[in-house]
Amino acid sequence: MDARDRPSAGGGATTDGREPDATLIDTLLTRRSRRVSLGSRLHGSALAFESQSHPVPLSLDEEAVLAFAASGVTGQVNGELPYSPDAGPETGGGQIMMATVGRTQSSADAVATVTLVMINDEGTYLLPRPQDLDPAQYETLVGLNRDRRFGEAYQRMRITLRDGRSEIPREVPFTPPFNKWSANIPGATYFVPVTEVTALYLTILFAALGEEFAYFFHDDKDALTSPAGIGRFGRSKGGHLLDDVHDGRVGTIDEIETYLLEICGFEQGLMVQNVALATEALGLGGFPHYAAHRFAWTKSLGFRMRDRTFAEVLHKGFFGTLLMRLLGKNVTIPQAIGLEHDGRTLIKPFAPPYYPTMEAAVRAFVDYKFAPGTGFFRDSARPSAWRDPAAVQATIPPYTEANIEAVIGYCEYVYDHYGQFPANFGPIRTLMAFQAHHIDTAFYDRFYRPGAFTAAHAAHFERWHAAAAK
Repeated sequence: MDARDRPSAGGGATTDGREPDATLIDTLLTRRSRRVSLGSRLHGSALAFESQSHPVPLSLDEEAVLAFAASGVTGQVNGELPYSPDAGPETGGGQIMMATVGRTQSSADAVATVTLVMINDEGTYLLPRPQDLDPAQYETLVGLNRDRRFGEAYQRMRITLRDGRSEIPREVPFTPPFNKWSANIPGATYFVPVTEVTALYLTILFAALGEEFAYFFHDDKDALTSPAGIGRFGRSKGGHLLDDVHDGRVGTIDEIETYLLEICGFEQGLMVQNVALATEALGLGGFPHYAAHRFAWTKSLGFRMRDRTFAEVLHKGFFGTLLMRLLGKNVTIPQAIGLEHDGRTLIKPFAPPYYPTMEAAVRAFVDYKFAPGTGFFRDSARPSAWRDPAAVQATIPPYTEANIEAVIGYCEYVYDHYGQFPANFGPIRTLMAFQAHHIDTAFYDRFYRPGAFTAAHAAHFERWHAAAAK
């Protein structure tokens, strides 16, 4: 969209006389959910409408721009942190960083918890996380994106999971009643962010159970409020963790896992917002919405599943499980535990069955960051934003063995007592989805005041599909 076609942002110049960035400001001002697409039907209200047009799928170029906005790789993160406590106690901790590669939305500690799945009429595709790409492939994709060759980058990056549109049952509780008419419909491109939580969980645990934070966690579901596998690391037992409640560093499993989910949800929200702003800028419609059914999307997308009984989910124990079984109420509930496709593991949590034990998973996590010559903090040949990666890496201390052992003790306790890691939910989560489509402007002309869609929406087909129409 060029400047003369943009609606006024209404703000004029900034206080120092400079003109604001009208493109971004206008996009923020006009961003709305626009659910009515070409070919859709909305019934049951005063807004009842049946589109007289056929669905028109997004072009490859349109999808590529949205894919870049959602999950495009952009280069090396700055990582400007105090990696070692040279300035004194409680002045380090930069090794909380998981990686040095970034993409279009920020992520706590560069963990990049979210893998994006995109669905259209032709197929279902996965866009790997930055750390799942080999360094050469990553740098190639970054170069293509910087050259604005989004279509080529998109085609190189995506992995086809299956032909055709993945679906979940169009009925409650899988799809909310208010979304049945509009979500994942023909012609639309559907975005499903999928979060793998164990890497961030371990990142948080290594910080929390390290010498500087020195937190101490209890099992809040245990009647005796027992330490969560870390009793021997408490200060009262000669360890480094502050287990005296008066120190203000005592927490619970539920507390830390709630914090974990909030951070993961924040990252999904950034991804969804990026797609929403990109659809607005392109003159497309779309809307974010609930996609948090506990297994419907992961099962449909081909994730590796395991069955957990309802008693396990409720942590009922032996006698509670027996009673539920006798009453015929101990149903099984599928749970996603990872993703494999064509002999390749695409999403691999740091937990069994991908590792034999939680200790092995924790040790693998440490190696991922600190293995000599291959870890993100020990491979000076890896592309980096730092001028002298070797010099910076030499100052980054590895985790102490006491820190590692405390994390292992906690993780083993959780897995042994709850049969899974994390304790209260599986390693794979969905929360939101976003649908992008071509809007039917006739609906908005009929029922809304002027301004319900923008000049970009009105001119979209002329600008993006003119060649196809000829």
